[in-house]
Amino acid sequence: MAKKPFLVTLLPSVDVDLGRWLLQHWRIDYDEHPHAPVFHVLALKWYGVGKEDYPLLIAEGQKYGGIEAMVSGFDHRAAPENRLVPDADTEKALHDEVMNLQHEFRYGMGNGTVHWAYYHFLPRKDLTWA
Repeated sequence: MAKKPFLVTLLPSVDVDLGRWLLQHWRIDYDEHPHAPVFHVLALKWYGVGKEDYPLLIAEGQKYGGIEAMVSGFDHRAAPENRLVPDADTEKALHDEVMNLQHEFRYGMGNGTVHWAYYHFLPRKDLTWA
């Protein structure tokens, strides 16, 4: 019997939320192993990957550290109607555009949103500790 895939996560994280959504979209059943900030680095080190390799999906004896690794490992296996990224061989220009846009949204807009939220919400213990 094949071992069920599991996702090593940092709480909270935009990329972890995206990783969960991707797995659900691709209809991949998995277990989650969540970790608090800082402790996630120890967990990632335990699995032999770097501190930025989250979410880390371990499936079929392979490690997929980060969103790009998950997408390159699983999107092409999804049912055609559930694929999110154009094929790199047959639609290279569109593939590159999609990958560049997702990177800009995640790192440009995404990081800006996270910093804005931290600035405004961290001082509000009534919001952040609940």
